[in-house]
Amino acid sequence: MSRRLHPVIAVLFITLLSSIASWANTPTSAAQVVWQKDLKVAQDLATAENKVIFIALNMDGERANDRMAKDVYSDKQVVALTEKTVNVIGSRFEHGGSECKRFGGLTCADHQSVDMAIRVRVLELPADANVVAPQHIFVAPDGKILLSVSYEITAKQLMWCLVTAINKANPDAKLAM
Repeated sequence: MSRRLHPVIAVLFITLLSSIASWANTPTSAAQVVWQKDLKVAQDLATAENKVIFIALNMDGERANDRMAKDVYSDKQVVALTEKTVNVIGSRFEHGGSECKRFGGLTCADHQSVDMAIRVRVLELPADANVVAPQHIFVAPDGKILLSVSYEITAKQLMWCLVTAINKANPDAKLAM
């Protein structure tokens, strides 16, 4: 005589297995770029550590910017390369909460302050000037702009920019994609 599982027990068992499989495939934490809270601190750190400054300008409510914030800045390979740079992000927008919901590790006041500082110190514009976003600027430790890319780019294109800027600033790095 063969034994069959009661249908309710079978459904519960399958649900349990499905939940375990789903849980096992869920990453424990998303990768993310570590953003500095202040442009001056980032510039001093880049000089002291002889690193490129990766500057990102971003705005809300526009598809390319939203995709960059959600997908590109959390790409594992992009995040790994940004460990070799000093990173700042500027955005004029408020995202609520004590920590910014769009750019982890910052408050909205941090990225708003950085946004104005980028316009004044890097782009040499008034703090309230309109700028293209998304925009990515790569600055050598000595303050020289190495590379600037406006508009939407893919994770692979951002990786190319990071590798190129790092190699320009430090030819001994010899990074490759």
